[in-house]
Amino acid sequence: MKSIQGLVFIIAVLSQVSCSAPDNGHDDIDRLFIRWDNSGSPGCSVLVLHRGKTIYRKAFGMANISGSIKNRPTSLFHVASITKQFTGAAIAILENRDLLDKNEEVRKYIPELPRYGKPIKIKHLLDHTSGIPEYQYLGDLLGLDGREGISKDDFFDLLNSKKDLNNGPGDRYIYSNSNYVLLALIVERVTGMGFPKFVENEIFIPLGMVNSKFINGLGELSPGEVVQGYDHDYQIDGPIINRDAILGDGGMVTNVDDLAKWAQNLLHDKLIEKDAADLRPYTGHYDYGLQFFEHNGLPTISHGGVHFGFRSMMLIFPTEEFAVIITGNIDDQEFFYNSYAVADLLIADRYTENKGTIDHDLVSDLERYTGKFTNQYLDGVVQVSISGPSLSIKDHQTGENYKVFPKSLGTFILSNSSGSKKFRFDQGKNELYITDYDGTVEQFNRSEAFDPQKSPKEKLRGTYKMTDSDLVLKLEIDENGRIGSDLESEYFNDFEPLTDEIWMNKNINMMTMRFLFDGDRVKGFTISTDRLKDLQFEKVAGMAQEKKMNQDNVDMSIGKVAS
Repeated sequence: MKSIQGLVFIIAVLSQVSCSAPDNGHDDIDRLFIRWDNSGSPGCSVLVLHRGKTIYRKAFGMANISGSIKNRPTSLFHVASITKQFTGAAIAILENRDLLDKNEEVRKYIPELPRYGKPIKIKHLLDHTSGIPEYQYLGDLLGLDGREGISKDDFFDLLNSKKDLNNGPGDRYIYSNSNYVLLALIVERVTGMGFPKFVENEIFIPLGMVNSKFINGLGELSPGEVVQGYDHDYQIDGPIINRDAILGDGGMVTNVDDLAKWAQNLLHDKLIEKDAADLRPYTGHYDYGLQFFEHNGLPTISHGGVHFGFRSMMLIFPTEEFAVIITGNIDDQEFFYNSYAVADLLIADRYTENKGTIDHDLVSDLERYTGKFTNQYLDGVVQVSISGPSLSIKDHQTGENYKVFPKSLGTFILSNSSGSKKFRFDQGKNELYITDYDGTVEQFNRSEAFDPQKSPKEKLRGTYKMTDSDLVLKLEIDENGRIGSDLESEYFNDFEPLTDEIWMNKNINMMTMRFLFDGDRVKGFTISTDRLKDLQFEKVAGMAQEKKMNQDNVDMSIGKVAS
């Protein structure tokens, strides 16, 4: 029996715990989304499900601003990574029919996958522990336009542009869209059927999800059928439909009504046979396209989706048979937070843990925690500063800015959480441990403040070549002290120093450049993001001048000694 059966079994058992119906709360929910309730902005559709009944269903803002078309609950949105759970379900269906085993190596089905030197199994794709780099970031760095979609040939070319893994298979969780593209390809090769057609036959039709489609697989999408995506300036954004684009990590369009049917399936197991075998810990992991966490003591199943002018969120509390579904046509992180805010309004009386208790006696001693901390593994950098009676922890890699409050000596929590994300400083205050929602603990070490007078930044100039690619670029230091290149791409410009070695892209929050030294000589740099580790660049020009400068310094030193 397969792992997904155990997961579905747990979901179904937990959903049988009795609970009272939540209060109406419609006006309070409306207020959460009021900023989008006008004719001049994009917006969202929202649906709340409780014990099989829709208790809230409303749309806000415009599907198309220039066309004066309003969003409606029936409107179709790109839901991006919410697609992954349907990819995971497709794999589970094949497992249950004994057509594949998740312990098989991926190369059995996809021999063109690069040989990374370590066997990668299907299960490593499902839980994002494969270590395979993020193809989208590789495409961005190499100049491919993701809005036009990525073909299968381009996808494998991108994987081949980085020959090493982010981590050993199974060693650690690093989210990568590449994993779910490969899973969709496995579905196609096992079934001999296009991925969209398989999902339609095995999931959409049985569940009555008549409005759900893939942008390149199920019939034709008529003009205006999918709402328009917008950026933060309300300018038109959104992906371009490409019939040759890869799928599995995204590519699905649907509405809140169909996602409610899917949520019901997860709660009551209409597709996959239940089995108590191979049960896994319920909270703190990712599997089959679903995140299993908890909120204020209650287990949750969730996933969001973000892609070019769209952001969606699906949050399920299985013990309460309660779900919040939001589909938006603007990439606004508030949709994610509002899904939890809706739950806080309607089912807070069911929470088994209070929001973290804040110790106000500790707020007078916050200065000693401030400073800059770096994580060596992911080149992550966080800046800790005081913000009133709390600390502000700015994560330069993800762009998140956390406002945290002291719970006990050295331990801080988010004010809007039961403490599922924790921040703990060691006794010497030189180390910061951040426990993420999935239980992963990352260690950050205090860094010395950047001193521009002592920085070896002039040595960073020169020409560099990407190790596994023909990409060549020249780095310079501009008048503002930032690193830029001769490439027009924003991915290789406007880097600001965080430490002597680590520079942060001013425009791309999650991108760092770490310079590698051999003594005083710069030998290259690496690019890292939250999903791409150590993309190698070797210094190929400027080295001779640097060696001469070093030799001149040696000669001068010898001369001083001799005199």
